[in-house]
Amino acid sequence: MQVLYFGGGAIDCLPEAIILDISGTLRKTFNFNNLLQGTIEVNLRFFDKSKIVVWQKLGINRLVIGIYHYMQPEIPIEHMRNFFSIIALACTICITPETIAHWKAYIKKVISWPIQQISLSFIPTRHVQLRIDFYYWLREFLLSNGMYQYELYGFEFPNHSSMYMKGYLQRKTLKGFGAYAESFDGVTRYRNEQRLLSYIEKVRSQKNSIVWSQTLSAQDARLEKIMLGLRLANGVSLDSIYAGCSQKERARLANQLLILKEERLIIESENAIALAPAGLVYEQEILLKLVI
Repeated sequence: MQVLYFGGGAIDCLPEAIILDISGTLRKTFNFNNLLQGTIEVNLRFFDKSKIVVWQKLGINRLVIGIYHYMQPEIPIEHMRNFFSIIALACTICITPETIAHWKAYIKKVISWPIQQISLSFIPTRHVQLRIDFYYWLREFLLSNGMYQYELYGFEFPNHSSMYMKGYLQRKTLKGFGAYAESFDGVTRYRNEQRLLSYIEKVRSQKNSIVWSQTLSAQDARLEKIMLGLRLANGVSLDSIYAGCSQKERARLANQLLILKEERLIIESENAIALAPAGLVYEQEILLKLVI
């Protein structure tokens, strides 16, 4: 195992004994000698700094703090920096005329904290242009403060990458544990039982907890590469866009790309395309236009 990720802000709610049991089970199953990065997502409502030592026994060296409101409780950030090599903020942002100034003030405050990464997700509202304007402002602000944009919604200071996110964007293999967790072996995607009690019962009785799987066709894999590549700062290569296309399909796609560029939804540079800030609102629609 090279990368370990505890997501969803759930494990931080568990008692110490259960966390240690999880650690023991994982170490019996996997070789941790080559573990490069272990991440845990925490929800400040349940945060207990006394558990940090236990998390370290799991191999955790990267902390992701969920931010859901600009009036978030005070974060003991100075205490945390003594235990984690990377501290990241995962901001879920709702932009309206009433909130935009508050979110700008919050971002200006947190940039001075000892954090290394900021990732974003936006709650959809009817204020589409306001969200685009905020994104433009946020991007320029973070870049002017020394951060690097590695993908559409992700910013980091140099040499502080999320190995989990990097693996996700590169479609690396992964094994997911827990209810509704997903796995990928490079060819097929799998999803576990959604209901927690049912998942636990299947695991205890050594039954298969996977309830859904999809073996990707060449077209599925192509669309995944495009979807993930569009989010990268340096985009997805045109070679990937045109992979497996006939001359007729290439001509149609070239025309679609020209229209998207004219609408300023994508940017072309160095034989690659990436989403423009305005395109982040229409990500799925853009992808559908690139189906062959």
